[in-house]
Amino acid sequence: MSRYTELKAKIEELQKEMQDAFNTERGEVIASIKAQVKAFNLTATDIGLGPSKGGKQKVSGATPIVVKPKYRDGDNTWTGRGAKPVWLRDKLAAGKNLEDFLIKD
Repeated sequence: MSRYTELKAKIEELQKEMQDAFNTERGEVIASIKAQVKAFNLTATDIGLGPSKGGKQKVSGATPIVVKPKYRDGDNTWTGRGAKPVWLRDKLAAGKNLEDFLIKD
């Protein structure tokens, strides 16, 4: 048998041994993690693997976007995003136009 063939056979044997060791150790690590998750009642979010509340992950250090109000009636304001607030729906139902509440810069 040539030196090359011997080395190739050793490599294949070592790769199989390495894969077996990986599978065994991986199973042990997974079992350990599962036990710790159960013991401490952890969620994916707790360990940074899942979405935060609201379904969106917060980017660390991100500055929240502040949107100026677009509509006003006294102390009530609305940015124009999302569902119309109750105060505005009531006014619109009473016959007012959305433009009546537009904040003019």
